[in-house]
Amino acid sequence: MTCDRTAEGYDLLIESAKKLINARLFSEARAKVRQAIAARPETAAEAYNLLGVLDELEGERVKAQANYRVALDLQPDYKPAAANLHRSTRPAADRGGFSFE
Repeated sequence: MTCDRTAEGYDLLIESAKKLINARLFSEARAKVRQAIAARPETAAEAYNLLGVLDELEGERVKAQANYRVALDLQPDYKPAAANLHRSTRPAADRGGFSFE
C-alpha cells in the first residue's frame, strides 16, 4: 500500500490498525500504524497513541509512555493519550483498560 496523505487514507490505516489490535495481530497493527505516521507525521497523535497501546500490550511500558507523550506533544488535548499515560503510571492492579477513542 502506498502512503496516502489524505485524511481518508490515514483514517483507513488507523481503523485497520484498531481492528488488528482487537484481533491481537500486533505486528500487523504496528505496520498499519507506522504507515499512518508516515502518511501524516505532523498530525499523527492517534497513531502514536496506538503505538503506545501496542507497546504496552507487548510489555514495553516505558516505550509506551514515550509514545503517549509524543501523541500529547502533537495534540496536547488528545484525551486517549492523556488517559493512557495516566493509567500506565499507576500500579498494575489499578490500571484498567486502554483508551482508543
